[in-house]
Amino acid sequence: MWLIADKGQRHLWNAATEVRPNTYLSRLRSAISAHAIPPLELAPVYLGSVGNDIQSSSQMFSSVLFLLTFTGFLSLQSSAADAQQWRSRSIYQVMTDRFALQDVSNGTAYNVPCNTSALQYCGGTWKGIIDHLDYIQGMGFDAIWISPPFANVEGQTLMGEAYHGYWPQDLTRLNPHFGTVNDLRNLSDVLHARGMYLMLDIVVNHMVSPRPFNITAVQFATTNATTPVTNTTALYPFTDLSDFHSVCWITDYSNQTEVEQCWLGNENMPWADVNTENPEVIETLNNWIEDVIEDFKVDGLRLSTVKFVSRDFWTSFTTHAGVFTLGEVYSVDVNYTSPYTGESEGFALGKQPIDVIKGVMDAVLDYPTWFELVPAFTSPEGDLKALKNIVQRSQGEYTSGAFMTGSFLENHDQPRFGSLTSDPAV
Repeated sequence: MWLIADKGQRHLWNAATEVRPNTYLSRLRSAISAHAIPPLELAPVYLGSVGNDIQSSSQMFSSVLFLLTFTGFLSLQSSAADAQQWRSRSIYQVMTDRFALQDVSNGTAYNVPCNTSALQYCGGTWKGIIDHLDYIQGMGFDAIWISPPFANVEGQTLMGEAYHGYWPQDLTRLNPHFGTVNDLRNLSDVLHARGMYLMLDIVVNHMVSPRPFNITAVQFATTNATTPVTNTTALYPFTDLSDFHSVCWITDYSNQTEVEQCWLGNENMPWADVNTENPEVIETLNNWIEDVIEDFKVDGLRLSTVKFVSRDFWTSFTTHAGVFTLGEVYSVDVNYTSPYTGESEGFALGKQPIDVIKGVMDAVLDYPTWFELVPAFTSPEGDLKALKNIVQRSQGEYTSGAFMTGSFLENHDQPRFGSLTSDPAV
């Protein structure tokens, strides 16, 4: 699975000015062949990510387009769309808030200016996506991946508003900024009526409270086994502090236990780390994802912050989900990333042994290759030999070779490729 990004700023693939995806693909094939990288079985599948600004229906698509190819996938378990079915799908990633406003009765969208640098909601909704499915499908896409849909912490934080969806506060409610339960159900139904798939982005590693955490109180409550503390977090369904790990901050990313059991954020904005080793928490999340899949007829999941949660949890969670799963594992090391794709052995950062893992998830985003891909193409002097080496390692380490992964040039977490080079040739 390969992703290649365009750096256009208004419309995707303007025929008069933009190089189309297959041209990029041809250039990549030529570069790879010239440097003896093992042959790639590339079937064109495209994925777009939208997220810079929001404007009228004729101008609002400030976006980045990715190219994916799925090859050699084996499904873990699926009652809906499995990995083989996703293999031929073209996936368009949508940041719900930044993609499209709902059309008004005359078929045009509200023209509401939004200062994206203020890190605030801009008004994109699931209805807005529905109103622009002709646009998405007209480019050849037959699946969409949308932002995490559940209720996030409200209001202004030290890091802006939660327009992106990655600061969940209540997993039992949908994000009202994006729409209603019926709106999301309708999006799913309309997609399926068109023969398209729906992928949800899911966050279970952490939650963000609408009230400041009293760090001292949290530490006291979680270490005092005789005093149950309930309804103190304003987080749902996990209202008890025992549903979260004891407070500690991640400082050593080579310590996997610390990565999985300590907190992201800081005392000013803590991300409460869900205790995914707790059997009751595991059962709650497994039942929850089953209900989500059934209620909204979801075909696949993109799993956020994967490495911050134990692989044992993910094995159980993805089994209960029963659909295709694609995980975000941020690491430069193939030996660290590969165990998440299935049965594998390796060492975390070359130090800590990783047990054999079976059936963790269908695929991961290939960050190790991304760390070599970007510098290889930012200038004509890029090191394609290093890219060749990482591709060979990926083919050897990932369960189904390099094509068990999602390879990409940019995404919503990383800088636009165009900002990294001034060379017009790339």
